[in-house]
Amino acid sequence: MIKERDFWTFLLLSFITCGIYQIFFWISFANDVNKVCEGDGQYTEDYLTAFFLSIITCGIYGIIWFYRLSKRLNYNAERFGIPVEISSDNILIMMLLGYFVATLSNYLAFYFIINEANDIFSLYNRSY
Repeated sequence: MIKERDFWTFLLLSFITCGIYQIFFWISFANDVNKVCEGDGQYTEDYLTAFFLSIITCGIYGIIWFYRLSKRLNYNAERFGIPVEISSDNILIMMLLGYFVATLSNYLAFYFIINEANDIFSLYNRSY
């Protein structure tokens, strides 16, 4: 059974732990996405690797990682017959805005990513 995640809990715990919770959250999240989306011919790499590569590339790799994650979730939502709330291109735009303008649009992107994954996780849990 895959645990569905609450965005507001994610946001609160990320704030309380000064971002440390986010690292553990995305590691677990990526593992669950790999399990649920198995058979689509794609693989979401470990977030810890993405985290360190993001530091080396001044955040660029993190944007790419979230874009790929969103694209994979979009593909699998369609594969499972779940309507896609927001495209991965829009997620990319939100992440770029957060990077260049320092807005909270990253968290808006996280909200959509988590919600779309929860829809897929819910369907997966019902089938197992």
